[in-house]
Amino acid sequence: MLGDKLIENTYTWVKYSLGILYLLTLFGIWSSAPKYLKIIDLFFNIIVGGILIYFFNPLKKTICTPFHRRVVFSAGLAIILQSSLMQYLNPIIVEKAKNVVTNVVS
Repeated sequence: MLGDKLIENTYTWVKYSLGILYLLTLFGIWSSAPKYLKIIDLFFNIIVGGILIYFFNPLKKTICTPFHRRVVFSAGLAIILQSSLMQYLNPIIVEKAKNVVTNVVS
């Protein structure tokens, strides 16, 4: 179905964008990455939540495919990252971004 393929492509694009932004932020390569990271992260969570509701609602019979398994895994990973790891990593990310900006300005 065309709609399912669009959902899968959107999910894949946003997932890779999020991963690239995390790497750019952690390594301090791009000083504006933290700003975009928050936006892409929010968008990714909305997409994953929407996909889970769409495919796994009780009114629809869904046969689990590898795509569904990836989405469920990403949902679990997003919950873990946001509830525990991001609370630890966020100050580090912000500090690295400040250092990069300070080094560029100096």
